[in-house]
Amino acid sequence: MEDDDPLERLQSLQRDLLLFMDSRLANIQRLELEIDASMADFRRLLDKKKRSPASRDALSASPTGNPPTSTVKLGNEEYSINQEFREGAIQVADELDLDELEAAQLYLAVSASSDGYTELLPLRAILRFQNQREALTECVRLLCKKGANADPDDGEAQLAQSAVREIMGGADAPPSERSAFWRRCIDGLTMIEEGLKKTQDHVQMFAMTGRDLNTPHGEMLQAQRMLLTRQHEALASTMTYFITSSYVFPEDYRGFLSKAAAADTTADIMVHYAPILLAGSAHFGSSDSTTDDAARDLHRLFAPGPGQLQWKAKMYQSATTIWWLAEYSARFGEPSAHSSVREGPLAKLEQERSKLFTDCCEGKAFHLMLGITDFLKTESWYDPAKAGLVGFLLDNSVAFSHDTTAPSRDFASLVMELMQEFVGAFVSNMPDLLRKLKTQEDDVRRRVYSMPVEGVQPDSMDLERFMLVVAGAYQEDAEAAEDFWSDPGGNLCGFLRWASQRLPTPRVAAFCQLLKAISGDTKSANNTHRFLLGEMSLVAGQPKIAHAVSWAQIFGELEVFATQNKGRPAVLPDSIGLADGMKDVNITEKETPIMLEAYIRLAAHVCENSPAARHWILREQPFLLHEYLLRLVQSNSPPNVQSSCFDLLAALLTDKTADINDGVWTAIDSWLSGGMEAGDGRQQTTPGLRPPPAKQYLRRVAENAEIATSFVHLLNALMEPVRNDPDALLDPLPFPESLGSSQRRDGMEPYVDFVLGQALALPMAQPSLMENRLLCSVLRHACLTFAWLALSTFNESLVVLANTSSLAVEKTIKTESLQTYVRLHPFARTMEHMFSNSTIVALYDCLHPAVEEMEAFDSASPVVQMTTKAIQVMDLVMRLQPTYFSIVRPVIKISAPARSDAVANPAIASFDEVMLSQLPAMGFVYFLVASKHLELSLSAIGLLGRLSTSSKLTSVVDPMSGQRVGNRLVASVQPFADAVAEHLRDTFTLDAADFEQGVKEGTEPLRITKARALVDFLSSSLNASKDTPTIAHTMLGLLDVNGRIDNVISEGDGLFASGTSMFHAIARCANDLPTGADQTNLAWLLSLKRGCMEIMTKLAAATLTAPVVQSELRSVDFLPAIAISLLETRPDGLWDDLPPSDPAVLLKPGGSGIRDFMQCRDAYFEYAGLELRALSDGRMDSLRGRQVNALLGAVIEPDGENTAAASILQLIDFFDIEVAAPPDISLRHYEGVDLSPCISEPTSDTPSFDLDLAAELLAVRRRELHLSSDVYAGTVEAQQVEDEETALLASLFSQNAFGEIQRARLDATEAWTDVVSTIVTAGGLNETDLTMFALQALQVVLSRLEKSLGDDMDAAGLFARLTLTLISASVATSSRSDSRASSSRAERLHTAFHVCVKAICDSETSLVLRDVCYRICCLVLADTVTPPALARLQTSKQIPAATKQLLLQIQTAGERLIRVITEDAFSGRGTTRISALLFLDALLPLFVSTSTLSILLRSLTKLNFIPVLLDSSITTASHSFRNADADLPTALSYFHTALSLLLNLARASPEGSSLLLTSGLFQAISDSNLFATDPDIGLDIDNLAALRQFYRFLSAVLRVITAVVVSRGPNNGSVLHQAKAFLTQNRTCMMAVFKRVSKLDRTAGPPEVEAKEVAEEFGRLVVISGWLEDDEPSEKKRTRMGGFT
Repeated sequence: MEDDDPLERLQSLQRDLLLFMDSRLANIQRLELEIDASMADFRRLLDKKKRSPASRDALSASPTGNPPTSTVKLGNEEYSINQEFREGAIQVADELDLDELEAAQLYLAVSASSDGYTELLPLRAILRFQNQREALTECVRLLCKKGANADPDDGEAQLAQSAVREIMGGADAPPSERSAFWRRCIDGLTMIEEGLKKTQDHVQMFAMTGRDLNTPHGEMLQAQRMLLTRQHEALASTMTYFITSSYVFPEDYRGFLSKAAAADTTADIMVHYAPILLAGSAHFGSSDSTTDDAARDLHRLFAPGPGQLQWKAKMYQSATTIWWLAEYSARFGEPSAHSSVREGPLAKLEQERSKLFTDCCEGKAFHLMLGITDFLKTESWYDPAKAGLVGFLLDNSVAFSHDTTAPSRDFASLVMELMQEFVGAFVSNMPDLLRKLKTQEDDVRRRVYSMPVEGVQPDSMDLERFMLVVAGAYQEDAEAAEDFWSDPGGNLCGFLRWASQRLPTPRVAAFCQLLKAISGDTKSANNTHRFLLGEMSLVAGQPKIAHAVSWAQIFGELEVFATQNKGRPAVLPDSIGLADGMKDVNITEKETPIMLEAYIRLAAHVCENSPAARHWILREQPFLLHEYLLRLVQSNSPPNVQSSCFDLLAALLTDKTADINDGVWTAIDSWLSGGMEAGDGRQQTTPGLRPPPAKQYLRRVAENAEIATSFVHLLNALMEPVRNDPDALLDPLPFPESLGSSQRRDGMEPYVDFVLGQALALPMAQPSLMENRLLCSVLRHACLTFAWLALSTFNESLVVLANTSSLAVEKTIKTESLQTYVRLHPFARTMEHMFSNSTIVALYDCLHPAVEEMEAFDSASPVVQMTTKAIQVMDLVMRLQPTYFSIVRPVIKISAPARSDAVANPAIASFDEVMLSQLPAMGFVYFLVASKHLELSLSAIGLLGRLSTSSKLTSVVDPMSGQRVGNRLVASVQPFADAVAEHLRDTFTLDAADFEQGVKEGTEPLRITKARALVDFLSSSLNASKDTPTIAHTMLGLLDVNGRIDNVISEGDGLFASGTSMFHAIARCANDLPTGADQTNLAWLLSLKRGCMEIMTKLAAATLTAPVVQSELRSVDFLPAIAISLLETRPDGLWDDLPPSDPAVLLKPGGSGIRDFMQCRDAYFEYAGLELRALSDGRMDSLRGRQVNALLGAVIEPDGENTAAASILQLIDFFDIEVAAPPDISLRHYEGVDLSPCISEPTSDTPSFDLDLAAELLAVRRRELHLSSDVYAGTVEAQQVEDEETALLASLFSQNAFGEIQRARLDATEAWTDVVSTIVTAGGLNETDLTMFALQALQVVLSRLEKSLGDDMDAAGLFARLTLTLISASVATSSRSDSRASSSRAERLHTAFHVCVKAICDSETSLVLRDVCYRICCLVLADTVTPPALARLQTSKQIPAATKQLLLQIQTAGERLIRVITEDAFSGRGTTRISALLFLDALLPLFVSTSTLSILLRSLTKLNFIPVLLDSSITTASHSFRNADADLPTALSYFHTALSLLLNLARASPEGSSLLLTSGLFQAISDSNLFATDPDIGLDIDNLAALRQFYRFLSAVLRVITAVVVSRGPNNGSVLHQAKAFLTQNRTCMMAVFKRVSKLDRTAGPPEVEAKEVAEEFGRLVVISGWLEDDEPSEKKRTRMGGFT
């Protein structure tokens, strides 16, 4: 809240006051400060500083410079203004008669957002002024309302009352101060009315000049009129509260009466005087508030005489006079009435008041009251009975324009409350005049009937008008309506009984409306039912009273008119002018249909709200109501009567049971089939006559929109599933299975065809109906509701369960078979209509209302509900069309292969194609996302989300070229992107009031609900297409006008370039949104924050948007800002007031909150990793350093200052949150139930259950139990089954929540380890900082790695890989670290070695994890047992402590460790075998340095390791080289690692060499045939790369042999003999190598380097073994024998 901006300050106060009114405001202290800050404005009210020459001169100073400007001081700042600004400000001042400098401040405030319409700036400034005054008057009104008649014990009301006193001058202010403020209010009314007149003149000027009001200028004029109207309304309400709070004196009220008498304005403004006049009459007319003298003086203003005021609005004078008389007359009914009041004989005074009352009636006082009531209580839904009756009684005498601003609900409620007071006073204080009204009207009626002209003159029906005023006053106010029933001896109940006697036709209709109005809830409706039964007696034991309006009368009238011949008017007994018992059956009344409709609609209303009435009609009384209603429909009765009959049938189905539903279906179907004749009410078939088909009747019903609407409502009531059904399985058909089987094809296809084929398209067929927008909207909403019910009640889960589970679905469902269920359910026919041309046109026509126009409607209005339902139906069709095409339609084709009544267009293959053909309508859907109506907006978001994933809509291919030509869905909504984004931006701004309210009430604000839906939609849309622009990119503002992303920043006039796009709003929300309050995290906040973070991360990672998004996020310092906003969370923190250790958290929002919290961390880590890699690749070192510092907890602000933030190492907090696992439950009846069909992710380690499908499966199982007689309904065992079912579903829900948390934890862990690893490898840290960070990270990681070994092996693998990276970085910088760092490093390395050895020995550890642990151990051993360390050991003979610790760890692990290593070396896969050998190889120096090698050798000997190793590495090597494949590189690595181990073992000690020899080293080499080659033929290896590796392998083998010979010593004859034998055996290969090396210049074979290495190793072995010394004689011997060499 900015203190220097009065508009924002007042609007913020207004928001708080609205919460304060309902005692929902969380921060009362802030409200007190806001009231104090605005108190000066409240006292000034609408006073303003008018134009002055001094201010105009200051604004009009001579300009200088180029361009010419002048300086003016506005507030505390000086501004240079140009001529355009000066002229605009002066225009504002002239229009508002406002001080020029204040006008300039208004003009300055709106100049920042001109949006290219600079010519509209003066109007915008005027609107800002009016907005400010509207907020001011609203704040004062709310304070007065809260403080009116405050309870002394109500602290909040007392606070408001104190503020009101302060506004009026203070608690100790003299009366003159209050009077002055009252006069200020009166002047304010005058000022507003003048502004309204001026605005209306502008509007008329538009009309005269032919200009369109839909232009921006015209829309601003209309907005100004709306704001002025709201000000006038709020100020009038404020004055009303002043009167009711006794702040106004009689002389002040007299001044207002003079103002009201002189008022001459439009009807919608004049109505604002009504509450002040009503409250003034009640307050000053009452003897409790006003002295007799003061009351008499006020009465002279109304009574004829010289003091009577002359009103310009004569009807208001008449109405006000009656309002005054209703209270003033009470003074004359008191026995102790003062003589000064009477002023004469009592009879004369009574006569004068009676004459005054009669004159007021003739002045149409009750016309005005009824008009006001009707205007304020406008029916949002179609009520033809009330509309017709009101129109008949008003007779065009009172008219309110339809283009006016609708009154607010608060104002309407205020007037109705005051009307209730008037009703009570009129009935109590003027009973004689009330009876006189009835008598006079009866006389008029009698005279009318004695004349040849039929009908009653409307002007003689003031009693009827009064009844409708009473009805309007008490409508929708159940608490006030209870006054009619709570006191049977009271005046209101007495009036009800009196009014119900001797009712002629128009009056009975009015009385029925009155009964409907006071029967709005169950309790009142039950009382009305008792009243209609005649049970409302005055005292206990009094007999029943017969009323003219009763159930008996209603049923009697229905019977009379239903049994008359067609075309003959109904006969109504007349109760006026005839003696008792005498009825003239020939008298018929013109208003009979009104009476009949009133009866039926009253019965419908009572039945809908009263369970007692429904039970009595359906179960107890013998009258066959439904038969007579249907006969009445079948007769030639007027359409409104037929419509009301259907409404009554629908009302009887409220809270229906299955038998009632089936009974009504049967009656309706029999009636439509012609089986129920109008004569006797029984089903019959006339011989020789074929009854007309159902479609013929339905066609007749469809001819009238009102009848069609009511009939569709009846069908909807029949289609609704039975509520509170103990059998929760949604498998029954919504109609009897045999419906229609005797007359036509079974099922309800005729009804579906009627609704979707005729009624829905009726407005298109009857253009005149389109003009009646209300009726048209109600009809279409009813039809769309029918379609929605037909689609949503189809249970596709039954088909799934029948095909995937072992349950006997066919036997348990209520229909004959599953195929019958699929065939008969209206789902199939409804889906077929969705692909018909007429339905498609009608469906999309429902989306055409303009968004701006729709925003003026209430959310419950038919237009809004119709549009919402149309979108919901489209969404359902899109979702269910796979089921229809793959399951349902094949069944229909099999059961009815040759249908002649197909309605679907065969050219349409899917509803996606329908959408594609109606792309312009998608623009309307896109617009509706920004609607203020939450349900409509959410429905539009849901449909857009489904459309954005449709390949047919998003991937359009040119049929000629086969190339994609663009995303037509995106192209259809792109023109509206900016307009929608401007409406949606505020959705992601959570102000303090919304936040506090959500925290206090424990529910998310509606704004957050919409924002969450938006981010979910955007996320799914981004997932649907990562390479091409989607509708999400459009909404986020990432596309330019040409649909491209790369130019969006360069377009300076776009929302994205200006930083005001949806993208920026979501980025700010991700940063600014808190995660909780009051020491608890809140799920609804975390959900939105998670969604915002995920969108930013996806956009930054996508190739399509990465360049633009990454650059933009850097420019707004997104990563540092997020780093500052993230707070470390305690492991035992609260989640929606529950600790994570509480198992109940999984069943509450806290479970999803924990998941979303972890996903927030995941998104942050992922984005940070992306950012660091991008900066590193782009060589942006300076920016990378800033981002790394932010991740390390030190955010460098642009001004150079550091701001502390949570370090990346602290943000591992999510991993420490321990969530209680779902508890186990014990089952009896459901034990062994196979839930595998309900698993939505069968391959996942943590499967997720489809809870809806699981509920269906359990319901099927429950029905199996009932059918098998194992469990009987209503027994204790049946309750146990239900309890088990509830517990099992709760368990599945908990398992889902727990699995989601575990997956989110693992994902966040992976992202965290990735970003930490990225900091190490690509963070650009210097060696010192890198070492310190690596050591700190190791401290954080190792404890969690050890903990994960027993809980989460996947997380352990991630931590282990990070540990490997950290240790590698630590080892790389070890030589340059100080002693303190070295000590810490040694400690971390030892801990890492300990944890890894533990992991290796754990039988649950995976091969991959052991592989990483082997490598970690190798690094630790290599860093600890270094050559310098070994050299020092040789000198000092003192084993270092670090080496001792490592050896101790090995010894503690024992033979288990060596066994696991050897097993992995032989049976492991991939690199695990190599890592195991590397670890074993790294252990050799450790054992050698500690003189414990013999222990290792004994273990290896015991495990027979060396022979097996020789066999797996040397013996099989030749085969690998000759059959080289993709695994050869891995095999070679394994071979070389094994040979390296053998080499180091031979070098380590003579014992090692002996072990090799005894294990068969030379035999293994011999068996491998590695050296068995023929030099004349050449090497038998074709692959040159493999040949090169082969030579390298030979050299490695030769090195092992040489090392063994050297290790055993030259004096060991046995070893020398084996070496010489080896050379002799492989002489051929050796000679071939020597020859090839000696002729390098002619060699075209293998590379020289590898061959030379082999030759060198042969030569070295020859020299060491002395083979040449023994070889000469044998050569000569063989030569002499003639051998060939």
